[in-house]
This record gives sequence, structure tokens and C-alpha cells, in this order.
Amino acid sequence: MKKTVFMLSCLSFLSAGVLTSCSEDDNNGTTTTTTTTTTASQTVSTTTLTDATSDDLSDHSFSNTVTIALSGTSATVTNNVSGVTVTNGSGIININSTASGVEYVLTGSYTGSVNIVSSQIAKVTLNGATITNGSGIALNLAAPKVFVNSTSGTTNTLTATPTSSSQAALYNSGKLVFLGSGTLKVVSKAYDAIYSLYGITASETTFNITSALDGIKTIDRPITLNSGTYTINSVARGIRTISSSSTYATSSSAHNIIVNGGTYNLTATGEDGEGFKAYASLTINGGTINVTAYDDAISANVDIAVTGGTIYATSTASDAFDSNGTLHFSGGTSIGVATNTANVAFDCDQNDFVITGGTLIGLGSDNTSTPTSASTQPSVLLGKSNSSYRFGSVLMNIQSTTGGSSVVTYKIPQSYTTLFVSSPNFTTGTSYTIYTGGSSTGTATNGLYSGGTYTTGTSKGTFTTATTAPYLSTL
Repeated sequence: MKKTVFMLSCLSFLSAGVLTSCSEDDNNGTTTTTTTTTTASQTVSTTTLTDATSDDLSDHSFSNTVTIALSGTSATVTNNVSGVTVTNGSGIININSTASGVEYVLTGSYTGSVNIVSSQIAKVTLNGATITNGSGIALNLAAPKVFVNSTSGTTNTLTATPTSSSQAALYNSGKLVFLGSGTLKVVSKAYDAIYSLYGITASETTFNITSALDGIKTIDRPITLNSGTYTINSVARGIRTISSSSTYATSSSAHNIIVNGGTYNLTATGEDGEGFKAYASLTINGGTINVTAYDDAISANVDIAVTGGTIYATSTASDAFDSNGTLHFSGGTSIGVATNTANVAFDCDQNDFVITGGTLIGLGSDNTSTPTSASTQPSVLLGKSNSSYRFGSVLMNIQSTTGGSSVVTYKIPQSYTTLFVSSPNFTTGTSYTIYTGGSSTGTATNGLYSGGTYTTGTSKGTFTTATTAPYLSTL
């Protein structure tokens, strides 16, 4: 077995120029050469590398290890893997591999870039690694799939100033699969923070992302988020799929975003700032999601489907939930607030807006989309026909007129033109009374109370839920 261990010092190699170290393979007697030079450069692959294997780490084996101990502008690399070559330059490490089952372990701090090119699926373990690149990509990958493992108990930081829109602080021309319960901090001072050409799957990891453009992005492949914590501050979109086609919208699942769980705090501040932006469809099956965006908070070109989770979406200049196609809600809790009351909480361009379950609350203008005929759950729209139902910022409770069973208790955060409420606690053809003021002993999350007891305030009127589809009462 061959073993190559070398140390690069930026100052020494500026004077020495080139250093070559050789080691003999104990198994076959061959000699391998590792070259250390000051003329290495960063090459960014724009050719998409495809992969159809499982994203479950347990379905893969990584029995070979290359360790990269970073220190300033130098690094000590330990490599005993046939088919892996390492070129170290001034502030740059280039690793090329044809070997399978290789795990690259990065530790320490480095000023420059680390580049890994592999024809095989790879695993990159960040074990307290910090990489800072003032011109280009911090961690530059070109492999069909890379498992990026943030070691438990560690904080890993990638800071970069990418030089073009085809770059990011963390980039792979194949697929990225994030795992490990450590923290991954990514800062991009230009363009995107994380960009993959063949999709992203993420679980466990705590992400802290600051981006001059998009936070997490893929092209022509989906994003699947199973768990983890995502704190993203972006100028443009927080989490986004894009298309290489000029066609505005597509039903292709290659452009979908699927959220199965996790905790999300997304802030998007620019004129194009959106929290989630799916080029096709966005499906939210679970998770705790808080989005504050200048533009649409939750956006998709084809469909937004919510089956579970807790979502609080706020837009300061546009809509909270905006689909250029359809809206489907069957579970979870979705609260949308358009702080600019010229905009709406739910917008689907008069396409299908189907509610079969879940709790929905929306504040905005009177142009809001309303449920269509396939809906089965009753809803009420306050303030559309009668301005006396525009209560402003106040505690509101809706309860059955007979028996006083509460449907919803909600602290309205601002003035509005219309307030939309849909709840599985509504039954068709039943009279309900609306109260404002009073008090609740329950627990409020994003203004919506759960548990506890509501003490009635002032009655503001009654309404009866509709008995025919789309089961909408308008006041």
C-alpha cells in the first residue's frame, strides 16, 4: 500500500517553485508521485455529472480516506489511496481521483480554495474546517454525487467571493447530499452560496447561510429537504430551483422543491427576494417554516401543495403564497401576511385553489384568490363585502354560536382589507360568532393560539358556513 504525507508552506514554495515527493507502493512496488507547485489554478466544471444511485449513505461504502489538515495557506495531506493525486499550490489544493469509495476529511483553517474532481461518488467530511477564498469558490467539487458530512459538534465555515454566476461558495457539477448534525456556515459575497448542477438532498445539518444572491440553488434537478435547520439571509431567493430552458414554467418534477421536515428561517431582502422559489412545484409535507421576503415569500410556477407543517409567510412588497399555477392545501398550518395591503396572502392567478384540510389564515387586499369548486373544507373571507369586518390589529376569536366551541383564536398583526380563515374545525351549515378583544390562556405561535381558554370580548357578528362547494362565506 502506498502512503504519501506532505506539508505545503506557501512561503517555502514561493522560493522553491516545485516540490515532488515519491513513495513506493508496498503491494506492487510501483512508485507514485505527488507534485506540489505554486502554479495550480482553480478549474470550474460546468458539465453536469449525473447520478441515479440512492441518497442514503448506508447504501454506499467509503473505506478509503484522504485527510487534508488545513493551516493558513498550507496543508498537510495524507493520501494512501491508489488513483488519487493531490496538487498543492499557493492557496489552492487540487485533488483528482478515479478511485471509488473515498472519503476526504478536512480539518483546520485555510485561505484559498479546495478543489476535488472525482469520476466516482465521494464523501467530504468537514470536521471543524474553515475555508476562505477572496476570489472564486471555497469548496469546488466535480463528482457525480458528493455526500457532504458536517461532523457532529463542529462548526464548518465556507466564505467566498465567486467571480461569475456559474460559481458559488460551495459548488458541485453533480449532486450534493448533506448530512451530519454539525453546523455548516456558508457566506457568499457575490452570487450564490450553494449551487449544484444535479440536485440537492439535505438532512440533519444546521445551515447558516448569507448570500449576495441565492442561498441554495439547483438547475434542472429537484431539491429535497428532509430535516435540518436552515437560517438563510439572501438578497434574492433563499431556496430555489431553476431551468436551463427558456420556457417560463414546467410541470417537470426535475424542477420541484420538496420539504419533508426541518426548521427554516428565511429572509430575502432584494427586489427579487423570495423565500422558496420552485421553477415547477413546491410541496411542503412538514417542518417549521418562517419566511420574510420583499417579493413573494412562498412561490412556485406550477403548484404549491401543503400537506403538513407550520408555515408563517410574510411579504413586504408582494404576496405571501404565490403560485403561477395552482394552490392545494390538505393539512398543516399556513399563515400568510401581505404587509403591503395592496397585495394578497394567497394568489394563484384565478387557477384552482383547493382546500381539503389544514388551517389557513391570510391577510391582504380584496384581490385575494378564493377556494374553487374542488374544495371540501369551509372558509370565511372577512372584510370583502363589509368594512365593519376589518378589525385591525386585535385578538380575534371565532366560535360556534351554539356551545361556544372555538374554531380559531388569532392575534391579528396589522390592518387589512380582507382576512381569510379556513379550518378543519368548521362544519358546513353551522352558525359561528366572531369576537374581538378578550383574552386567551393558550400558547400563541405566529399569532395563532393553541390550547387554553378564550374569554370572550366584543361580538362583531355571526355567519353561517356554506353548504355547497367551494364552501366559502363572504362577509
